[in-house]
Amino acid sequence: MNGLQLPSLSLFVLGLLFAVNFCSAQTATVKPSEPEALGVFFYLSPADQSLKALPREDFEKHLKNGMGWALGTGVYTRFYLDKVILDGTASSLRTVGSQPAFIFRPLPGENMARYKLMPCTVHKNQREYQLGEYKGKKFIPMRPIEVTISKYGDESYKLVPSQPLVAGEYGLLTEQKVYTFGVDGLK
Repeated sequence: MNGLQLPSLSLFVLGLLFAVNFCSAQTATVKPSEPEALGVFFYLSPADQSLKALPREDFEKHLKNGMGWALGTGVYTRFYLDKVILDGTASSLRTVGSQPAFIFRPLPGENMARYKLMPCTVHKNQREYQLGEYKGKKFIPMRPIEVTISKYGDESYKLVPSQPLVAGEYGLLTEQKVYTFGVDGLK
């Protein structure tokens, strides 16, 4: 009878070890995929958690005569920055839902507090967003859409609008670049 009990006990112990290993493999945390590129924004697809690069678009600064500091340059000069103009009526990247999430790895020394999410208006064959307006000689900057930035992975961050976005075109402005996306009509 001892011969029968020993294999049964061995099989029980092996089964128990297998169950513990299987359960621990099921509860292991999956590390989020992080972008390899520095200074680029990626849309985090809610369907499959994949990352899709936002288009980086060339832009034109609309300048207005006057005296003042040129934004982002530290130079006192003869113009004010009024708005940014982008070619085309829509971004090629469309998001799902009213609170899309964006993943990025900042450039070394880049100030994330200066990132801005701005709504664009479509005018003729271009998108534009106001950086500010003039009241007499005083430039009053427009408030960007509030965002929340949180740690996402080991080297990346997640940017999410603090409030739901309405359907339309948007620009993510860093210190030197504009990344665009659009929110289509929500169902």
